[in-house]
Amino acid sequence: MKNLKLGWKLTILVALAALGIVVSIVMGLVQLRDNLLEDRKLKTRHVVETVHGVVAHFHALQTSGALSEDEAKAAAIAAVRRLRYAGDEYFFLNDYAAASVMHPIKPELEGKNLSDAKDANGVHLFRVMSDVAKTKGDGFVGYVWPKPGSDVPVEKISYVKAFPAWGWVVGSGIYIDDVDKVFRENALSQGGVAAIVLLLLVALSWWVVRGILAPVKQVQSVLEALAEGDMTVHAQADGRDEIAQMLRSADKMINRNKAAMLEVRASAEALATASDQVSTTSHSLSQAASEQAASVDETTAAVEQMAGSIEQNKDNARATETIAVRAAEDAGAGGQAVRATVEAMQNIADKIGIVDEIAYQTNLLALNAAIEAARAGDAGRGFAVVASEVRKLAERSQKAAQEIGELAGSSVALAEKAGGLFGQMQPNIEKTAALVKEIVLASEEQATGAGQISTAISQVSQATQHNASASEELSATAQELHGQAVKLRETIGFFKLD
Repeated sequence: MKNLKLGWKLTILVALAALGIVVSIVMGLVQLRDNLLEDRKLKTRHVVETVHGVVAHFHALQTSGALSEDEAKAAAIAAVRRLRYAGDEYFFLNDYAAASVMHPIKPELEGKNLSDAKDANGVHLFRVMSDVAKTKGDGFVGYVWPKPGSDVPVEKISYVKAFPAWGWVVGSGIYIDDVDKVFRENALSQGGVAAIVLLLLVALSWWVVRGILAPVKQVQSVLEALAEGDMTVHAQADGRDEIAQMLRSADKMINRNKAAMLEVRASAEALATASDQVSTTSHSLSQAASEQAASVDETTAAVEQMAGSIEQNKDNARATETIAVRAAEDAGAGGQAVRATVEAMQNIADKIGIVDEIAYQTNLLALNAAIEAARAGDAGRGFAVVASEVRKLAERSQKAAQEIGELAGSSVALAEKAGGLFGQMQPNIEKTAALVKEIVLASEEQATGAGQISTAISQVSQATQHNASASEELSATAQELHGQAVKLRETIGFFKLD
């Protein structure tokens, strides 16, 4: 449905309206036929109830004793046989056993049991009538039956009503072809009116559709031209309907949009020129800022390298100062140790002299002991041997003490010489430590100054890099702006404005 053109949609709408009219007429005709049939059935029921009252009248005469049962029945049959309505319509009487009591059109059926009789469609009509009367008391029964004077069966509906006092079934029927005849007459008259209405509807619809499609096609052509970028087109319309007003509004919109497009095109040209100038200037500024940033980076690297060297010199001087102080302390301690060693060596020499004296005395005692043992003879021989061994040990001890004394003397001399050297070294080392401390202080001041210089250069470098980055961004933005201006100019070039 979405792909159909407007003309087809309007045609379908008209066709649906015509179809609705036809359906309404058909439904009205069907309702008319039903109403006609229901009306005939209601009339038939009323006349049957009237005849039922006639039979009840003769039964009342029987009950009152004015007539016997046979006389009352015969009188009732004679009265009903003569009754007619709606021209040739008649009444019939049957009993509960489906036997014919009275039939004015086919008297040959009277007295016969018709329970096995069937119509042309195979319906046991008399049996059905009896069953309806016995079970329901009254009701309608449909079947086919020939009209009076004809042997051709036609559709018929009968209304039957039971008369229990005599076991009779009173009934009458209507032929459906009469209803159909009336229905056809009404259908022809209403069909003619419907045909005229449909012709008028089609003619009016054609005129309306044509009046709608012509301006719509004009709108379509204007929109197609606008879709191709042609803004020189004009939407002209005559009339005062909604579509004409829409065309005039579209023409006003085209004129305003064309004026706006002309202004946009002029602005795009100016924007493209300005963006070119900004791009050139920002590119030059970016190059200068980049060169300055490179120079600042080199200066920063040199200052950082100098600061590193100063820091390293400061650390080396501090380490040298520490070593010099420690060397001075060690020299003082070494001098004291040497002096203590000299004193210890002198004490050792004194003690060794004592040992030498003891060895000398022990040697004399051993000699005296040997002399006394010799004087004792054999009794002192063993003591003489011991005295000899003691004298040997005393001689060895005296010799060792003399060697140790000589060694201690030479050691004392060396220690005194070393102590003199340590005494000479200590003032020089202390002076060196003082000089190194001054170097450390000077290095710390240089390191502080170099740090301040490095911080200042870093700030300058950051500012320069920021300027360079901003210049590059400005250049990129200008180039992008130029590209957008060119694109806008190309877009505006799609529209035909002149």
